[in-house]
Amino acid sequence: MTNGRITAIVLLCALTAPAAAQTGVLEKIRNAGAITMGYVEGAAPFSFVDENRQPQGYSIDLCREIANGIRAQLGVAKLETRWVALTLQNRLEAVRSGRVDIECSTTTWTLSRQKEVDFSLITFVDGGSILARGDADVGRLSDFGGKRIAVITGIYKLLDEDFSIEPYALALPRGDHEYRLAVNRVLARLYRTGDIETIYRRWLGKLGTPSLLLSAAYFIQGLAE
Repeated sequence: MTNGRITAIVLLCALTAPAAAQTGVLEKIRNAGAITMGYVEGAAPFSFVDENRQPQGYSIDLCREIANGIRAQLGVAKLETRWVALTLQNRLEAVRSGRVDIECSTTTWTLSRQKEVDFSLITFVDGGSILARGDADVGRLSDFGGKRIAVITGIYKLLDEDFSIEPYALALPRGDHEYRLAVNRVLARLYRTGDIETIYRRWLGKLGTPSLLLSAAYFIQGLAE
């Protein structure tokens, strides 16, 4: 190979490498001047629309914080947020196809779903439990072995043990590490500083304080810069 060909190849690589590095979601957002966020309308108090048809909820507020964080990271004065209504059936496909840049509702992070999309840090931990009479001698799911379960009136209690765990996270396009880092940087800051408590109280405060499991999730994921 001649010196001229070697020089041409080196020059070509130098010119194409920066362009390849700028083809991710962050550069797409910068070029569009907007970030596109998907949500599911019927998932209150995590995502729903108010009387003005504006998205609201716990997950919506997290995504608004993310939009502000990405605007600051990109160093742009203004970043438009475009909201796209999705359904439970098409929300992951919308992320996978690039129709939306992030999905902001109540998607449970599973390994099978991670074949299609990436996920942010965990945003909420939900689970299934059993409501029992307050004076019932039961405290765990196994205590119901051989017993009939029915709905009756009276004073009730919620068992401390969940029989399923649902870790919610924000769905992201698969394989874009820089974009996922930008999203997680905002969430980690909210958890680390305790600002997540304001968002929690706004939408979930009526249900009581965060569970021990959710509090632990906030604490563990409050990663340092």
